[in-house]
Amino acid sequence: MTGAPPAAPSEVPSIARFCTRCGTPNPSGLATCSNCGNSLRMIAPAPPGPPVPPPMLWAGLPGPPPKRATVGTILVDTLTAFGHDVLTYVVVFLWYGAVITAITLALTTLVFGTPSGTAALPASLNPASITPDFLLKFLGLVVAAGALGLVIQSVITASLTYFVVQRCRGTPVSLGQAFSVGAPRFVSVLGASLIPILFLSAILAAALGVLLFGLATLDLGLACGGALLLIALLPVAIYVTIALSLSAPAIMMERKTAIGGLKRSWGLTRGRRLTLFLVLFVLGILIAVIQAAVTIPFLFVSNPYIAAIGGVVATALTGSWTVIMAAVAYHLIVSEQPAAWVWP
Repeated sequence: MTGAPPAAPSEVPSIARFCTRCGTPNPSGLATCSNCGNSLRMIAPAPPGPPVPPPMLWAGLPGPPPKRATVGTILVDTLTAFGHDVLTYVVVFLWYGAVITAITLALTTLVFGTPSGTAALPASLNPASITPDFLLKFLGLVVAAGALGLVIQSVITASLTYFVVQRCRGTPVSLGQAFSVGAPRFVSVLGASLIPILFLSAILAAALGVLLFGLATLDLGLACGGALLLIALLPVAIYVTIALSLSAPAIMMERKTAIGGLKRSWGLTRGRRLTLFLVLFVLGILIAVIQAAVTIPFLFVSNPYIAAIGGVVATALTGSWTVIMAAVAYHLIVSEQPAAWVWP
């Protein structure tokens, strides 16, 4: 004969001695209260579980401190970030170098009649052919090539800056997503790069003008004064450039305007400008060595189109390094500070 399964330990019924509704005492064995009819059946409490271990003493202590933005850390993290997504960076800057080189070849052919990979006066140019009209065309060539290069570079800088910072934060992001975020913000990044360029160029051009005027008029004192002024302004230009070098990450990650990004960069780099200078100095040496190793063999090629390949390859290999460095330095510096924003 099969009976009902036994109840689980947590569901074993028992009879209450006192009514839980009216409090009347009842003889044992009654299922309902003799006074109000309330059910006296109760569910026995479940047996106690295993003892809960006491909390660990170190459970509330903070985790390890974030990495410091030192010269070594920024350099190592920059090269590590490049190595993790090397194909992405190489492809993007290979495309950038190819487009800029193609534009320059086309413009130099239009102005000089012969293609050149750089917007500079060709060495074979006859000085007699340098007329005001020619100089105007050459100036237009330089401005057009520079403007197109700045626009394309700003789009790439905005997009890859977002890409690198998100990667440093451990947030998965694709290159397409990075460009969809960076493209609408490129105007602010372009403005943040143009403002210091125009300001510093005006100051340095004034000093250079004094120097050239002194040389043209054979005024030795004026020429020396212009040279000394130019030498004195070069460190200032370097200092300002480094102080404003984190404007692109500030614009992309904090939604700053061009002016707001420059102000934010000035604050972030305070106390760290020597560190950033040393990082850029080391990166500059590495970039120069790699570019020389890649481009020197192409200098002996007479065909300008083939000779331009060296510059394109060098740009593909090292063009992203300064963008990655600025994003990595921004991430490390901000990680040392309490977060005051959350975006996106």
